[in-house]
Amino acid sequence: MMSDRSPDASIPRMQFVVIALLQGIALFALHQTLEHDLWPSTHFGWMMAIYSVVVALPLLVYLTANGNEAPNIGFYGYVAVCAAGMGAYAGWQMEPRAQISADYVMLSYIPTALVAVFLTALLRLRRVQGLDWYYASWRIAITGAWAWLFTAACFLVLSLWGGLFEALNILFFRDLFGETWFMYPVFSIAFASGVIVFRSKSNFSESLIRLQQIATPFFLVVVVAIVLMFMVTLAFTGLQPLWDTGGSALVLAFQALILYLMNAAYHGDDSRLPKLANSLVKLGLLAMPVLSGIIAYGLYLRIAQYGWTVSRLWGVSTALLLAGFGLFYAYSVARSGQGWLRRIDDFNGRLVWLVLAFVILVNTPVLDFRRITVSDQLNRVAQGVMSPDDLDIWYLGKQTGRAGYFALQDVKARYGGDYPKLAERIDRLDWDAETQTSALTLETLEDKFLWGDDLQHTRLQVFMQVLLQEINDNPWMYSGVSTFRVLELDVNDDGTTDYLLVTEQEFEVSLKLFVAPRGAEADWTNHPVATAKGVIFDEARTKLLKSLDAGEVQVVQPQWQDIVIGEQRLEVR
Repeated sequence: MMSDRSPDASIPRMQFVVIALLQGIALFALHQTLEHDLWPSTHFGWMMAIYSVVVALPLLVYLTANGNEAPNIGFYGYVAVCAAGMGAYAGWQMEPRAQISADYVMLSYIPTALVAVFLTALLRLRRVQGLDWYYASWRIAITGAWAWLFTAACFLVLSLWGGLFEALNILFFRDLFGETWFMYPVFSIAFASGVIVFRSKSNFSESLIRLQQIATPFFLVVVVAIVLMFMVTLAFTGLQPLWDTGGSALVLAFQALILYLMNAAYHGDDSRLPKLANSLVKLGLLAMPVLSGIIAYGLYLRIAQYGWTVSRLWGVSTALLLAGFGLFYAYSVARSGQGWLRRIDDFNGRLVWLVLAFVILVNTPVLDFRRITVSDQLNRVAQGVMSPDDLDIWYLGKQTGRAGYFALQDVKARYGGDYPKLAERIDRLDWDAETQTSALTLETLEDKFLWGDDLQHTRLQVFMQVLLQEINDNPWMYSGVSTFRVLELDVNDDGTTDYLLVTEQEFEVSLKLFVAPRGAEADWTNHPVATAKGVIFDEARTKLLKSLDAGEVQVVQPQWQDIVIGEQRLEVR
């Protein structure tokens, strides 16, 4: 462990403040280009490349720079080139802007970019300052978390400051603190100040690390015991209940938890635990390959049935990473001897390089999960494994970036003549982009919806206005919907027409019932409709949509009526 005489005792404070000020000015300038639709915001590739460098480079400096060392221009130049390349590719995946949702691209880019910064900082601290993997990783994580908390505290203080004077009808401070030219530099400096404060107190970080090490041995033994009991139970129940409940993710989480707790509890010393507990943990590590096999088989079943998706590719990647850890840890324990922890520590260092390469490559054409997903889905259609009508148009068009959007144009040209509904669904993809910029009109609503048969009731026009208002008032609830269906029903048997709205999303189907008393068409209310499990997804979603296409819809009386006690209405289930 490090002491107060650590390299952190010499922090380039003034350089940090200057870098933070320049970063704040750069972020404000980028914000202005977004506000006024100027370059580079007009080209997502350039914009994301610049944003990535402006955010990643200062963050890496804060985490690793030391006043006792001369700045390594070559190292930071390499980081800037990698950050710009990753950002440029992510931005390119968001083009064309009007048709592709940037949210889903950013959802994978931001975490992987942060992991790349974290691992780069970890390797830098290991090489330059000689810190061990465990301590260096915790120092980076705690420093970053503290800096964010410090920045949030500064924001809270400024908010209270502005609110206090606003109570006296003095709005100057409230307006000043709300200006972007003020916020970006101030909060950039606040973040850098948080890093300076925390890194100046290396004994504090050591105390936090020691504190969590006190608890981890206990939790390690408990978690290993739970996993071993689980594996014994599997011998009697078989794997089918696990597949039925989607438990593979839980098994993956427990495997990751054991590997983390093992590194935290031992940290280079296997004398921290009693002999019996130590033996139990070693048995748990020997069982890691079995857990990896269970996870791999579960993923194989899903992929064989439905093909690749971005989330499944991430699942497989995570499973392979944990399997690598688990297999080597089990091998190290099986070899026995006193050096098993040293072998694990050396292996952890090699895995850091592998994971860093991986998170960089997934943001390049080499290992782009979106491109792989699109290619796999189209191959399944070409090979006759699935019909073109079974393609998830919204998922491909909105969640797989540029590759998915342009692939759908090819699908439309190739299969649109034989599958007119498929071409219609592809054309409706523009609906989502339209709701982001302006309110829908009644004409747009009529063009984009799939209406049920025999919708001739005069209440329909009134209902359409109500539905239009509902969508415009809650665009965030409907932005992920690929298809809307409307059916006429009389659910409460009062002789008036009710409307069932069915919304299709990537993994689930949602239903709402719109009702209004006869003669009171201004008093429409809507009510969620769900199964006993609350949601309709995966196979249940597919079956429901096929039943809707076949017209298999009816209203039936419940087996049990509700019970009313006082003002409480109780439902029999």
